[in-house]
Amino acid sequence: MIYKSVKRLSRIWILSYLCLAFFDSYSQTWEGTYVFDEADNNNAYHYKLIVYDKGLAHTADLNIKGIKSLESYQCKVIINGQKLQLYLKYLDKEAKKRTLLKEGDLLLSLVLNKDNIETYWNSLKPRIVPANSKTKTFFEIKPNSIEHYRKYAGFFPYEVGFFNEPWIEDNLKKILTENYDNFLSYLVIEKPIKIQGQYLIIEGSKLGKDNTIKSKGSSMIIVDILKGKINSAVFTLSGKTTVYKNLDDTDEDVLDRLRK
Repeated sequence: MIYKSVKRLSRIWILSYLCLAFFDSYSQTWEGTYVFDEADNNNAYHYKLIVYDKGLAHTADLNIKGIKSLESYQCKVIINGQKLQLYLKYLDKEAKKRTLLKEGDLLLSLVLNKDNIETYWNSLKPRIVPANSKTKTFFEIKPNSIEHYRKYAGFFPYEVGFFNEPWIEDNLKKILTENYDNFLSYLVIEKPIKIQGQYLIIEGSKLGKDNTIKSKGSSMIIVDILKGKINSAVFTLSGKTTVYKNLDDTDEDVLDRLRK
């Protein structure tokens, strides 16, 4: 009983801090996606660092993709003003066999300057570029990335102000146009946001203004966090589907795949 109470209280605190973070538009944040590429004649590596602001703390996912390799690390983040320190939080058994890194290691630090982001390598080293090279500019922020929206998975949209995210609100308004207010007004969310691959999925019921059985249907909002676009579809009982999209190349087949 005590455990359940503590767990519930912790969830309330997390939700409270998330909401404060969402609405504090004046605070500086490290949240976002940072990338770095290096290559030579034999290999190439793509580094992707996704930093999440979860209110109580920051966390991060670091992925290093080579031609024939893929490394993924869950990280703890310590932020002190213009400086971000990245610590290795967790390694599974298989990962421990493939790396000399240990849980708790300081992997690297990023320092935000006026014109760039400086990288100071620690336990983690670049695979090709010498870590002691004169240049300190490795990682750069990926513009317009929404990959940090992964943090919403497992929460109900209205708990964490999902629809108040500027990118979400702006793009829903663009694709729904005059239907925006009605769509949200009659949207009943019955499940937490879920993530499937690169897609965030919001499912719910759709009631017509007269609130009759005949007007009931289901709705789905799909956010492609990798490509940065939204599919929003309203499904009616007759089987007719109305699809709204914000880019011409939106993959409409994804609607059928994800609602099965």
